[in-house]
Amino acid sequence: MGSIPRANGTDHSALGGEGAGQHETEGTIVTLWRAWYITPVVLLLLSSPALCSWQVQESGVTASLQDVCFADSLHGWAVGDSSTIIATSDGGRTWTRQAVPVDSVSFRKVLFLTPQVGFAGGSGRFQLPGRLGYHVIVLRTVDGGSHWEECDLGFGGEFYFADMDFLDTSRGWVATSNAGHPDWADRTGVLLRTEDGGDAWTVMQEKPGEPVGAVAFWNDQLGYSLWPLGFDNFGPTDVYRTTDGGEQWDLRATITCCTLSSLALVSPDTMVAYAPWIESFDAGLNWAIRWEHWDQAEPTRAERVSDIAPLDPSTWWVLVVFSSTYTCSIFRTTDGGTTYTEVLPERSPRLHAMAALGVDRLWAVGKSGAIVAYKEGPTQVDECEDQMPERFSLHQNFPNPFNSATTIRFSVQATEWLTLAVYDIAGREVTVLMSQRLKPGSYSCTWNGKDSKNRPVSSGIYVCELRSSIHTARREMVLMR
Repeated sequence: MGSIPRANGTDHSALGGEGAGQHETEGTIVTLWRAWYITPVVLLLLSSPALCSWQVQESGVTASLQDVCFADSLHGWAVGDSSTIIATSDGGRTWTRQAVPVDSVSFRKVLFLTPQVGFAGGSGRFQLPGRLGYHVIVLRTVDGGSHWEECDLGFGGEFYFADMDFLDTSRGWVATSNAGHPDWADRTGVLLRTEDGGDAWTVMQEKPGEPVGAVAFWNDQLGYSLWPLGFDNFGPTDVYRTTDGGEQWDLRATITCCTLSSLALVSPDTMVAYAPWIESFDAGLNWAIRWEHWDQAEPTRAERVSDIAPLDPSTWWVLVVFSSTYTCSIFRTTDGGTTYTEVLPERSPRLHAMAALGVDRLWAVGKSGAIVAYKEGPTQVDECEDQMPERFSLHQNFPNPFNSATTIRFSVQATEWLTLAVYDIAGREVTVLMSQRLKPGSYSCTWNGKDSKNRPVSSGIYVCELRSSIHTARREMVLMR
């Protein structure tokens, strides 16, 4: 496992923003960027002890999966080509395909705000004289995906889906453009906003001649958008910011090195734009290159950042694709990007997107229905030397009340998959202590009073739940700081 330092000394002015106009660095970047296309690879994961925390999950589909999200540690969704939406309610142990009301759609993004309410976006194909046309598709569900319905965006035309972001179950944004229009002068990017969960949409930003690449909001007022100006990934990208919910947009910078189509906000001022890795730490005014410094001995190896999964201003995951070896790796930082640790070594298949619930829990999806899951075991499950239990049971934690940590004992009488989780008094999941297959016996584990992101929780009443496929048991625990 290696660590990678932050790129220092990069000429910010070569990337745009204040003082933009230096082109020497730009020429180098464009040369490196032209060959990011990746060919298929065979699944080679989990053949090394170094990958003991990774598991391959069976998706049940062969279509390439383009995005994944989890509402909590159990409920997740993945979307992809061939109108594919699959879901899990057991942390990925099993995945089931969900029916959708549209055909010939390539889904590119899925977002769930709760285990019930979610949105999926992509581009649908239709036949035009002599060629295929495309139109933007946004689906909505309010029952976890048992039923999906298409949102009426309120405009027609041959537009592609570009990006989507939702703050809650009501307020969201969709970026779309007719980037493939044969007449460049007629290409237009459009940002749409809904404030009622997708029933009605309003055009908030429209730019003739500039397709929109990405949109990301930090809160209901602060948001950013990317507008690529180039052709076939080789032109500059405009960065816009709004501080009034999208009523007005101000140009922050023009990144001259390359076309950028994805954006992740780590904090109100820190963001990463990619595929090539470009960072800003001052609200989009100045941008620094990181991607060419992944491997000092072979700096052209890191051709593309495929996804960023931020958790907080100091912690995020990065999925990097290497074109020279047709592989990808996953890195993680816990110090705000100063150093990166390789968590998934470079022997994986081509992966496209990630969903992270903490520094120790991650899912990634990719080509040919590939799903891999990462779980560090911060909670040790110990087997007790009791007699063989006669029934499924969850014992009262001890001590109770507790201040910093408490021990939870439970017993199972048959080999089965068990999940031990902690919820607050309102029923919201705090953390999953254990989710694995156990043999008959008695066990104990310790909860340290922290949530899934390793943050201490406040004093109060919490519920410990032990669940199998046929049994559920709960106990109340009292935390007193």
